[in-house]
Amino acid sequence: MNLLVIFDAVKTIMMLIGVFVILRFFKTAFATKHAAESIKTFDEKKKQAEKERIEALKNQGKITIQQSGQQSGKIEDVDFEEVK
Repeated sequence: MNLLVIFDAVKTIMMLIGVFVILRFFKTAFATKHAAESIKTFDEKKKQAEKERIEALKNQGKITIQQSGQQSGKIEDVDFEEVK
């Protein structure tokens, strides 16, 4: 009887250890997935910035005429103050 209780306790402890190992595996897998997604978005942003830089260098010194009502998303109005 006493041996059966010890066997059940060891069996329960082994199952708990197994559950913790499985949870640790899933945690690592999800962290790796998240890291891969963040690297992918970083690379996409880097490529987009490089394209914008190349386009700016290509159009450097050129004047573009836009029709009224059309505005580029990059235009920003700035108020200037006089320095005394």
